[in-house]
Amino acid sequence: MCIFILEWVFFLIALRWISGLCFELYDMKKALSRKSNINKYNRGWALITASTDGIGLGFAEELAKKGFNIIQVSRNPTKMQDIARRLKINYLVDVINIKFDFQGALQNPIKNYLAIYEEIKDFDISIIINNIGSTSVGFLKSQEALIMQNSLNLWPITMLTRLILPILQRREKGGGIINISSISSVKSLALKGMALYAAGKAYGKAMSYILDIESNSKVDILCLTPGWVDTPLTKPFGNKRNRLITPNELACEALKQLGNVTCSFGHHNHWLGYYETQFVVLKNHIKNIFYYKS
Repeated sequence: MCIFILEWVFFLIALRWISGLCFELYDMKKALSRKSNINKYNRGWALITASTDGIGLGFAEELAKKGFNIIQVSRNPTKMQDIARRLKINYLVDVINIKFDFQGALQNPIKNYLAIYEEIKDFDISIIINNIGSTSVGFLKSQEALIMQNSLNLWPITMLTRLILPILQRREKGGGIINISSISSVKSLALKGMALYAAGKAYGKAMSYILDIESNSKVDILCLTPGWVDTPLTKPFGNKRNRLITPNELACEALKQLGNVTCSFGHHNHWLGYYETQFVVLKNHIKNIFYYKS
């Protein structure tokens, strides 16, 4: 009797995985096969956090290519000046630099984030890229390290979205928000030692889904959950970085998907990497069924 029950339990688990994968395959088709809606925003200004390297820089370059003016929000003025010079020369766009210490802002978040708002409230902002983030391995680190990681993974996406969402809602052409999460926010793909990082990225993912329901249809929200991207953040992981893509490849695909789906792995390489993992999990479930049957 127990074996019979176990067979049915494993069968239902496998059925749930298969049905879930079917829905996800449909999402992948929507994400990768539809045309870009980026021109509907009529350009304007794109605000990007941590835009001086990695994914943020990839978005700055790809948006500038499409004629968007750029607002950089970062802590390093020298790097911002260098990026601004390159964007102006290469793409003939305007660039505004805002020096901001996201970690230090935690001391008085309302006052500090309102200072950003005061600088950008009169600009025609059409897109926000909430990119700033941090990671470290191990949960039992100093309390200061945990607070620092949360100050970068939770507060910026929350405060900037809260302050700028009304601006996007008032735009005649609407606007878009792209929140950079991580494939670590998917339970079966979280890496050992990354508990706090995965939790922070899952926060951004959940917030994106609910905001998409709550906000009006003029504001498109996309949560990106990419795998390995060639950035300073991932370099310490070395050759573990499977299906590695460049920041520009991710940004280019993400801008096509904004307005088509709410959550995406972004690049087809990362969709395939996700399904490879899911099929391994499904294979193990099926093996367990036959193990108990024998």
